[in-house]
Amino acid sequence: MKQIKKQLAYLLVVCMLLALLPTNVFAEDLASGAAGTDSTVVIAGSDFQNPSGNTAGAQTVTSILNQMQDAGYTSADGFLFCGDYDYSTVNNQTRTEAGITALKNAVTGTYSTLA
Repeated sequence: MKQIKKQLAYLLVVCMLLALLPTNVFAEDLASGAAGTDSTVVIAGSDFQNPSGNTAGAQTVTSILNQMQDAGYTSADGFLFCGDYDYSTVNNQTRTEAGITALKNAVTGTYSTLA
């Protein structure tokens, strides 16, 4: 279990470092289709939890995804989220699964091709 947590931590670090790259370098190519048909668009995020609950968290995610669509990202090939899905610090599988479901519904509600 420790090894898996360590590998996940490394993956998150890499994702965060990639997020620091200038996005306008990629945005123009993807939005215009200039990157070609071989490009893959993956929506990535972290830490879905919201102190006001899953509905508020889903509304935030939907707002961000709507802004992405307005910027020209009208389709995606997949999504990857890591982190916490429940605001509570108690390990509660039911609440975590509810957070995952709310997040998935927000993403697939905006990008129906991912359903």
